[in-house]
Amino acid sequence: MNRLLRVASATVLLVGSLSVSQLFVPGLTVACSCIAPEPGAPAFTGDDDAVLIGTVGQADGRGSHAFAVERWFHGGNAAGVWLQSALQTFPDGQTAIDSCGLTFKVGERLILAAGRMDATTLRPGSCAPHALVASPEGQQLVAAAVRAFGEGTAPGVPPDIDPGADAAPDLGLVAIALVTFVVGLTAVAALLAFARRREPPPPDQP
Repeated sequence: MNRLLRVASATVLLVGSLSVSQLFVPGLTVACSCIAPEPGAPAFTGDDDAVLIGTVGQADGRGSHAFAVERWFHGGNAAGVWLQSALQTFPDGQTAIDSCGLTFKVGERLILAAGRMDATTLRPGSCAPHALVASPEGQQLVAAAVRAFGEGTAPGVPPDIDPGADAAPDLGLVAIALVTFVVGLTAVAALLAFARRREPPPPDQP
């Protein structure tokens, strides 16, 4: 009985090891399964590293595409980033396919949410919100992004600052300026009064 249990355990471990190793074989494609969102749940929850609109540019030959950013809703302010596609080519020439990744065409104008691979590269996925901006789905995502993050900012503008909003006056600074003005005016009036008292009286008329 013990021998049978050892054989069965060894078989399970062998099958498990082979299954895990197959996940890392370059070029292997495994079906992607996404968890359906709850009914009525917002498209953007803030969990993604970045939410942005931009236009797809040329590929770099390793599976990444340049992406000219038009508007940042969340996660950055750079004028351009790289988007990692589903197909990634490594320096040794081997390739790997991410079944949950996306493919891109040059010139596509997209709104998408993505995770961050490094400081300059984002990894969008089929399970995260993404669409052509001009499509009905894209327009719905743009509206959802505005609801979640505001109107967004153009590249180069610090995140979370609305460049179109009028700056509200700082009430503390206004109060300090008003007090300083009143004190200054009072001081000038006191100096004038003191100067008048020290003026010599006019000579008597003959």
